[in-house]
Amino acid sequence: MLKEQYSRYTPEMVERITGIPKDQFLKAADLYTSIRKDGDMKKAATVLYAVGWTQHTFGTQIIRAAAMLQLLLGNVGRAGGGVNALRGHSNIQGATDMGGVFDIWPGYLKIPNPADTDFKTYLKRTTPTPSKPAVWDSFNYWSNNRSLPFPT
Repeated sequence: MLKEQYSRYTPEMVERITGIPKDQFLKAADLYTSIRKDGDMKKAATVLYAVGWTQHTFGTQIIRAAAMLQLLLGNVGRAGGGVNALRGHSNIQGATDMGGVFDIWPGYLKIPNPADTDFKTYLKRTTPTPSKPAVWDSFNYWSNNRSLPFPT
């Protein structure tokens, strides 16, 4: 399903979305996948990341994208492959990035429960109300849940 989903992202589309020239994107893709030249499956690529990725407002999405790339390339579950957090403990910070904690999704989003019969109900239950009257005065990181790009 992932392969089908991302097949639409041609080098031309990547250039249009990111601004990275097609030739530079292809060079980076070739470099990253070069361990598999001629079908060699003896090697696996790994992604190592640290605080730089996690401190972005969209850091969780960057890390999840790396995980999806690794899945598509067959680099997960193989010696030397995967996505590895170079910070903290893998059972704490890294687990929250990759969805390894049982009671939250990546991005510290609450998991649905049986009473969440649809997306609207889930958002109503999980989106906190502002802690101050004006929206911009809120201390709530999650107060903007309703703008997340989830399907409805």
